[in-house]
Amino acid sequence: MLIKDNTIFCGGAGKVSQESLDKIEAFTKKTALHKAMDVLRMELNSDSGYYDTWKANIAMALYDELRDSKSGLPKICNDAADRFLQNLLLDTK
Repeated sequence: MLIKDNTIFCGGAGKVSQESLDKIEAFTKKTALHKAMDVLRMELNSDSGYYDTWKANIAMALYDELRDSKSGLPKICNDAADRFLQNLLLDTK
């Protein structure tokens, strides 16, 4: 690959189209996000305190939004936060 005057040339393929560059950029962003999610999953799986912090913050966000309802809401919020985190931790590879 050769880059000259902000134009990318590939061996034998000539100039790379903007559409191809856009696809490469989108793939790179998805890959970076996927790597970030892998790191987050790893940290949440390996550190119970970190997991509990996320759980508490998610639960309190739900609680704060729904606090007018008093029917066992703290347990419901904790269960919902736990469900969210369990879904987040699923490996979708």
